[in-house]
Amino acid sequence: AEAGADETIEISVSVTNTGDRAGVETVQLFLTDPRDDDALKPIRSLQGIRRVSLAPGEQAVVRFELPPAARAVVGEGGGSSYPQGTWIAQMTDSCQTRVRRFTIREP
Repeated sequence: AEAGADETIEISVSVTNTGDRAGVETVQLFLTDPRDDDALKPIRSLQGIRRVSLAPGEQAVVRFELPPAARAVVGEGGGSSYPQGTWIAQMTDSCQTRVRRFTIREP
């Protein structure tokens, strides 16, 4: 997906209960920014958590929104900037298994 600095991005993933019992799945969204030169930046930041209850065989779509503020970096002077490059949005389940990976390019 491509997005400008002022655009909100929607990311979704389909979750299915493949078991024979009802259960609850926790889907987490992490974001990694494109800066290579900043040793102090986090490896990834948690941007959202959704819990979904599913009956056996039930499927649900879990949606997250990434507003511009999620991709803003605050500098030493307190001003915000939007690093250029490829952002990685990673969705995981409650066991930290990678579910889906997206690339977001800031024009």
